[in-house]
Amino acid sequence: MNSSLYNKDAKYFVRDYDNKTILAKVAGGDAVLPDYFHPDTAGWLQDVLTDYRSDLSFDGLFVDENEPSTESNGAVGGCSTTDPYDTSVYKLKNVAKLRTRTLCPSARHHGGLRHYDVHNIYGWKSSAVTNGALSVVIKEKRALLLSRSTYLGSGVHTGHFIKENAATWEDMAHSIVAMLNYNMYGIPLVGANICGHKSGINDDDRLTEEEMCVRWHQLATFYPLAKRYPAVETQMLKFGNDSVRRIKDAMEMRYKMLPTLYTLFYIAHTKGLPVVSPIFFDFLDDNKTLPIQSQFMFGAGIMVAPVLKPGVTKHKVYFPKDLWYDYYNPNNVIDGITEPGYADQNVSLDKQTYYARGGHIIVTHFNSFSNTRQTSEKGDYVLDVYLSSAGQSYGELYTDDGVSQDTISHDQFLYVKFNASQEHLRSEVTLRYPGHDNQNKVKQVNIRGLTNHPEKVTVKNSDENWSDFTFEDGVLSVKSLDLPIVEAFMLTYR
Repeated sequence: MNSSLYNKDAKYFVRDYDNKTILAKVAGGDAVLPDYFHPDTAGWLQDVLTDYRSDLSFDGLFVDENEPSTESNGAVGGCSTTDPYDTSVYKLKNVAKLRTRTLCPSARHHGGLRHYDVHNIYGWKSSAVTNGALSVVIKEKRALLLSRSTYLGSGVHTGHFIKENAATWEDMAHSIVAMLNYNMYGIPLVGANICGHKSGINDDDRLTEEEMCVRWHQLATFYPLAKRYPAVETQMLKFGNDSVRRIKDAMEMRYKMLPTLYTLFYIAHTKGLPVVSPIFFDFLDDNKTLPIQSQFMFGAGIMVAPVLKPGVTKHKVYFPKDLWYDYYNPNNVIDGITEPGYADQNVSLDKQTYYARGGHIIVTHFNSFSNTRQTSEKGDYVLDVYLSSAGQSYGELYTDDGVSQDTISHDQFLYVKFNASQEHLRSEVTLRYPGHDNQNKVKQVNIRGLTNHPEKVTVKNSDENWSDFTFEDGVLSVKSLDLPIVEAFMLTYR
């Protein structure tokens, strides 16, 4: 450890009204706070992270309590008794003074800035500086950065972690609202602690909490960022086998959905669109979608309608004006085009309630995985095609090596488009960078919404009938395929 980096009197820290380094009380004791507005702080932080990484390797950081939050209500030695910024009678609701659980308003940042003026963007600035330092320190691959405090524009630098949520059904529902809000703020990488920050799980209400935790994992399948709090994982050891199986199923579904999630982040990066969004984003003409907070869109092709109350067997879901396919029940196709509105859906604890939107092709992984490295090395694909009422469907896939920095700006990625009709499914490789070694294949295609029973399936330009296909419950499943994702192909079914 290089002790010279941690001189508390250095210029990289926030000062008080007498130009002395502020000491603030935090959970671990007294601490100084970096002045991220000082131009030299970025270089200092690079040195600190390099020094720290020489002792302990890491791939990312969670910047916590960077509002900034303190336990000293200003500073350890108190705030000024004469500075008008500290003595102002201006109060916030339920807060005695502006310095409550943060820095003194009179605290000085570089360039004569008072904390009073920059408090709201301190978290944003800390993320920007830290992300820049991480990209230099971890040169060999991209780093992950999460921040508790964010502001408009923070999404360029960091994701946001909703930390202090309770293990309640109400907070599970509130996590949807928070997740959608942050995506509208331009911070797409966001999620809450699955099953809460503090578990509240005990033997007296074990069954109730098990149900909530199962439902929360099913919801978190579609969180942009999914994470559990360690205390909850310990309590989950008490769960019964059925709950463990259901949670495992939910997490396996998330891993299968990673190709779609990864593509959605590419779209967010290049077009500024949200990864998850309120229903009304896609149905602006339907005023009934405006107050809906319990459902959301995962991209433009999947509507998620999670169960948010205990003991539910009939679930009321709003279906906007489009064609909707129940993911689990091929016989349940909801015609929202002619009759948009609420409909009761049968649910069980084994079922995640989400619906594919007609006109979309959802790309998933063929196999089940337990970590993301496996998905890149063995991540063969399944194409789930959901035809629109006009008999058309579209999808896309973005993939890269998963670790290198600046793959998009350097065109080091694979981008594939898919188009389907009542008779054909085509892929078009629009960008494949030289040396791309993606060996993954399309192994299966499932098509729903066909108006005729196909009697013959051919692959590429062959006239030979592909033998391994079925047509059951309105679903055409073409199996045993071995189509390289890096090559264009055509599937014909008539």
